[in-house]
Amino acid sequence: MSMARSSYYYRPKGRVRADEPQLLARITTLCERMPGSGYRRVTHQLRREGWRINFKRVARIMAEQHLQAAIPRAGVSGSRGRSPVASTGSRRHGRPGLPWRSQH
Repeated sequence: MSMARSSYYYRPKGRVRADEPQLLARITTLCERMPGSGYRRVTHQLRREGWRINFKRVARIMAEQHLQAAIPRAGVSGSRGRSPVASTGSRRHGRPGLPWRSQH
């Protein structure tokens, strides 16, 4: 055999799945109907509708089509800019609820 093993088993990438246009249309519809939803919520809704779909595929399609959530979800913001606060039961750092600071 004069062909390399890697060439024999080579599988080209870039195939478009048969259900890709229907999936793209459904994801677009869901993102228009639920504008604050991210890929997790869209994936959950698709699974409830009977699609066998991986969250990574939904995230990839949403990123390619610029369909990321436009409205930040309540209660999931990071802790940037906030100082750590002593727990309410701690009296070592002064009064409860005050930011930690140096004693000097």
